[in-house]
Amino acid sequence: MTDFRSHRIPGHLPLRPHALVGREPLLLTASRLLRDRRVRLLTLRGPGGIGKTRLALEIAYRLSPEFERGAVWVNLAELRDPSEVAPAVAQALGVPSEDSTDLLTRLGPGSLLLVLDNFEHLAPAASDVAALTAGAPNLRVLVTSRTALHVRGEQEFPVGPLPLPAPNEPLLASPAVQLLSRARRRLIRTSA
Repeated sequence: MTDFRSHRIPGHLPLRPHALVGREPLLLTASRLLRDRRVRLLTLRGPGGIGKTRLALEIAYRLSPEFERGAVWVNLAELRDPSEVAPAVAQALGVPSEDSTDLLTRLGPGSLLLVLDNFEHLAPAASDVAALTAGAPNLRVLVTSRTALHVRGEQEFPVGPLPLPAPNEPLLASPAVQLLSRARRRLIRTSA
């Protein structure tokens, strides 16, 4: 049997769908925050469809090599009950379901980036996330949510829309227009 605590968790990130557009400043700032040992829980907060998930995925890909055990992605969108969060995390980490209540001891000493995507509808589970970060000093948690978790140690990171082109700026120089143009090309390709 493999000792879970001593090994990197391979392949636990979704595939990158496309190049990230217009978010480099946010990407750099959020990455810097997660490298800071004092920041244990970072919440990318913003309205639906703004790009929180895509930004979190890029952060996870970039920072994964810096964590001894890499990064693990947990998509919470399909969960309906806050009590399902801990078992979903346990499953993503490869912890047997009967041990999901004892996640802290199973996390072990190696550093790990845990990404919890689509947290907003599971707000009562925020205390479980806070307990994980408080009890596992080598764990960093990146959350995407429409709302803040409102727990101790949370660092909120607002994600807003891409800026519109400046009055004298060429349209294609704007990240917002570039993203719309890419979406239009994909739509044309899929409908042809």
